[in-house]
Amino acid sequence: MDTSYILGVLDRDELQFPPLRIVRANLRPKGLKNRVIDALLDVTWGKRRFRFATACRAYGTPKMIREAAEEARRGAAACRGNPLVVAPYLSEEQLRQLERQQVSGLDLSGNGVITVPGELLVFRTGQPNRFPQSAPIKNIYQGASSLVPRVFLARPRYPRVGEVLAEIRRHGGTLALSTVSKVLKTLEENLLVNRDGDAVRLLQPAELLAALQSSFRPPSIRGQLTGKAALAGPDLIRQLSQAATQTGAQLVMTGVISGSRYAVAAMEPVLSCYVSQPPKTLLKAVRLPFEETPRFANLQLLWTDDAAVYFDARVQDGWPLASPVQAYLEMAAGDKRLKQIAEQVRNRILAEVRDAEAA
Repeated sequence: MDTSYILGVLDRDELQFPPLRIVRANLRPKGLKNRVIDALLDVTWGKRRFRFATACRAYGTPKMIREAAEEARRGAAACRGNPLVVAPYLSEEQLRQLERQQVSGLDLSGNGVITVPGELLVFRTGQPNRFPQSAPIKNIYQGASSLVPRVFLARPRYPRVGEVLAEIRRHGGTLALSTVSKVLKTLEENLLVNRDGDAVRLLQPAELLAALQSSFRPPSIRGQLTGKAALAGPDLIRQLSQAATQTGAQLVMTGVISGSRYAVAAMEPVLSCYVSQPPKTLLKAVRLPFEETPRFANLQLLWTDDAAVYFDARVQDGWPLASPVQAYLEMAAGDKRLKQIAEQVRNRILAEVRDAEAA
């Protein structure tokens, strides 16, 4: 879809928002230069009529809606009217934000807010998106793409896009530069990062972390082994880490286990780790007595190729920890106790971002 489709809807007076009536005004008043706004609309309610300077957008990304609102405000000031944004779909959050800015918004799916301060307010939401392909945004917060938003929580500023890729590689990730650029474009459209020339910086760390959390899915597990090892605690993890190094495997404690090292919490009784090779291969290299059994188990090995679980892994006192972000995401998806610990980890992540910004 492009804006010409939306303008066609306006030309045919097909934009419906009862009890209001909306029609295209076929004039351009003095003071409005070409393309300052897309259309003038008259909104009538009974015998009252209100004029709106309208900016249309083909996609409802946060950046596009913000730019459209600014454009509509400029047009409204020039024609002594009211600002209005029209898009294929506007979420309730976007409509609330427009209302706070005293800007009206309508979509082609039946949602909207019409506001004239002190005189008129009609708000309607809840209609599904009739144009699901109207926003060219894939889910960048899952899978390998998620390494890009995650790396901004490890380092919030970069002098150039190439440095974002270099930082991802330093933290153990592998992506193509083209993928990094595409993800950055989406993050910019969502107002989470800002690009000034070649430089890129994180704008809203809390919102970025929330986006990762809302899209989080547990890693796909190819195989697992649970049982009782002859060693426990630091001795056990040291043996496993050495075996992983010898066999070229990646080994990291799960986010739930790692979270207890980032917050004030007791460690889970079973040492649970992700490993990038079949668990039996690792145990064979360890040469450690091990009984596969659910009774009195103290070790669980989860075989996964998910790059996100190994990204930004950290070693603390010999413990191979998942990143604070991975720990937060896993705990936030858990029970009430884990959610409480997750909040501590979240505060730590955001504090580290603030410290990095101030450095």
